[in-house]
Amino acid sequence: MNILDIYKGLVPFLGEALGKDCEVVLHDFREPGHSVIAIANGNISGRHVGAPATDFIGAE
Repeated sequence: MNILDIYKGLVPFLGEALGKDCEVVLHDFREPGHSVIAIANGNISGRHVGAPATDFIGAE
């Protein structure tokens, strides 16, 4: 079992707990071209599982 599989289960819970105006995204940066491995409330940004990392990654 991959450690990230454990965290995948938290994403829907956090999305529900934080509300519909908060997007929760879990990335696996080993594959930046399709790093989103779990997402809740993806309608906010339009992202989905398999989407790439955005240009906000590494922003200061």
